[in-house]
Amino acid sequence: MIFIYASYDGHLMARDLAYVPPVWETDCVSSSEPEDKHTHGQHLSIPLAIKSIISGSTDLPPHEKMKIHEAAPSLSEPQDIGILIEGATPCGMNARSLEGGELRGIVWFHKDITVRLFELYCALIMEVLVQVFEYANHCLKSLLRFPAVDIREAIWIDDGLFLLRFEVSWICYIVRLI
Repeated sequence: MIFIYASYDGHLMARDLAYVPPVWETDCVSSSEPEDKHTHGQHLSIPLAIKSIISGSTDLPPHEKMKIHEAAPSLSEPQDIGILIEGATPCGMNARSLEGGELRGIVWFHKDITVRLFELYCALIMEVLVQVFEYANHCLKSLLRFPAVDIREAIWIDDGLFLLRFEVSWICYIVRLI
């Protein structure tokens, strides 16, 4: 399973999500074999589980203790798939897995734009951009990008149809590849 997300600086990131099974440990016990001239007075510590394997036994000795470490999910190191929108901060994302292993997603960003009018006046405008993207065969491509205002949520209806929820309305969009 793969965990996909947009980073704070507008990159599409992926991390493998794996299940780490429980770990069993056994205690080691010192060998009770007599010392001989090859060990120079040192006892070799051999786990009883290994001794039972060597002797061909499938049973662990009853006095050997076992501990279980709980199973847990594990995330790999982040992998940068590519940039979605440079210089923008993601506000939300919704992705959908397509047949054949492709990924199609919607992400919306806030992007600050500085506008200079005349020599004395500067204004900071916040623009919201919506981008529909597809990731297939290790290639990230933008399918659609447009400005929008006050997006609350994005929902995929099917592979080529999605809804954007605004403060007071819903708008349906169709993605067609030409």
